[in-house]
Amino acid sequence: MNRLVQTARRLRKKATNAEKRLWQLLRNRRLNGKKIRTQVPIDDFLVDFCCHERKPIIEIDGPAHESADQQKKDANTDMILNNLGFRVLRIKESDVFDKQEMVLNEFSNCLCEQRN
Repeated sequence: MNRLVQTARRLRKKATNAEKRLWQLLRNRRLNGKKIRTQVPIDDFLVDFCCHERKPIIEIDGPAHESADQQKKDANTDMILNNLGFRVLRIKESDVFDKQEMVLNEFSNCLCEQRN
């Protein structure tokens, strides 16, 4: 079995509280009737949430993403995923709880956008 698939399965079982909360809001086509998946392997990356049909990705960034080195890595990852036709939304972990409606609206808007 592919290493990324194994890792994705493990991460689904050990989701953060923010990932669990957002998953409850997105699963079972709850947002715009679109199929959203969690811990999705794309290229050499695992993304937190993705809708393959419309190509938006949500990455939930916790405190580990605040360092300059990690921000450079994230920017490189985003560039590669953008070149594959995806749009990456980086959401602060705290926003999943404190600005839930904003997060859902932003993701919903991405689901409605036309992508190449």
